[in-house]
Amino acid sequence: MITGAPEAVAPDGVIHAHADTGGPTLALDTGSLADPDLTVTIDYNTAYDLLVEQKPNAAIGAFLSGRIRLTGDLERLAAQTGFDPASIPALLANLGITGSSSLADVDPLAAEIGGKIRALTA
Repeated sequence: MITGAPEAVAPDGVIHAHADTGGPTLALDTGSLADPDLTVTIDYNTAYDLLVEQKPNAAIGAFLSGRIRLTGDLERLAAQTGFDPASIPALLANLGITGSSSLADVDPLAAEIGGKIRALTA
């Protein structure tokens, strides 16, 4: 869920989108799922920086300041992916991500997903 979106993008200021990881590939689409395992809430400006501008370094400040919030089954997320939100700053530093890095510098697949997100929001 992306909050604080301009009225021209979402009249109520909220964009609902989802990622389905149940199939052989990641499927991105607009709309909400009835019973999601995990909900990510992010403000529009941070989402734009991460997903459209592909600035992965924006994640550090966003997590630390609460602009990215995770709710739901965090234990399942950690068990299935090994993801620990507290590890993000060290992870980004280990990847050599700097203030000028783009997501394409780190992960070509992420750049492809970013392109699909841009197409959905165009």
